[in-house]
Amino acid sequence: MPKHPDDYALVIGINHYPDYRPLEGAIKDAEDFSRWLTQGADGGGLELAHCKTILSSNPPLKPVWDDIDLALSEIRDAARATGARRFYLYFSGHGHASGIEENNLCLGRWSPAGASRLALDTQAYYQFFAECIGFQEIVVLLDCCRVRVAGAASLPPGVNCPKPVAGAGKTRFFKAFATEFQSASFEAAITQDNAPIIRGHFTRALLAALRGGAASPGGGVKPSALKDYLERQVPRIAAEAKHNQTATVPQNNLPDEPASYFGSASPIARANIKIQFSDQRAGEVVLIGPANVELKRARADAGDWSLTLDPGLYLLVDQVSQEEKPIRFKPEEKVRDVTF
Repeated sequence: MPKHPDDYALVIGINHYPDYRPLEGAIKDAEDFSRWLTQGADGGGLELAHCKTILSSNPPLKPVWDDIDLALSEIRDAARATGARRFYLYFSGHGHASGIEENNLCLGRWSPAGASRLALDTQAYYQFFAECIGFQEIVVLLDCCRVRVAGAASLPPGVNCPKPVAGAGKTRFFKAFATEFQSASFEAAITQDNAPIIRGHFTRALLAALRGGAASPGGGVKPSALKDYLERQVPRIAAEAKHNQTATVPQNNLPDEPASYFGSASPIARANIKIQFSDQRAGEVVLIGPANVELKRARADAGDWSLTLDPGLYLLVDQVSQEEKPIRFKPEEKVRDVTF
């Protein structure tokens, strides 16, 4: 049985922008977040039918505005029957912002020149979720740019309600944006299962946090801990790909109480490690993690590495000599020194 039968989600991932710059990782990011939402054990605990996942395609070019409205209508009708505790809005794709608190979510036909109004107006959608459905909590997670685009605008939902439902003014919010106002967000390749895969920096940090990276000792992630994790880890992940990106959480009035925790994952124990390179080693070195994911790449003569990692088996690889060194360690208070 799902842990939260009165929770709902709208998850949107758009790679296809035929009149603009296509993306590669948005669909994978949306699919991964949907998987977390519907995991009964450590995930969000939603019923599968309560998680509306909309992914782009071309041809035909989807989604269109009507597809979003249909999902909203289905969520509204179902929530009236079960109750409306928490709603998740997740988006991965292109976005723009005309104000500090605004995010407009670009549909597939969007382009800055000829179709700059084909974006979802998040403020209007927040209002719909709170006033027309009456969710107690609304969680907004947007992995998209927030740059200003001259002349751009956005569209509200096509569905509405005659008057707000009772208790609409009591809705609490958690809003997390991939980047700051007037800034871009990025995606980059990582190595996973011996193959390259494109992922968004924000969603990588988000899922790492929810799957234990930001978990409390008793399990689950406090809203304040998720905020701190995103604001700390997104810049680090972006920097590894030579990008400049800082996540921001402009609103969080969810209480740090078990009822408002995200999921129930146990905390991942971390360990500190310092990797020092010999004077004879000057070329590029790569650190591969337990899931065969590339974690860091830099020249050995650029300086030592100070890292905080999950316990497990890691591999250092000298890209010049192809020399390898495995490292296995457990979490501990002191910093472990490794020479390569």
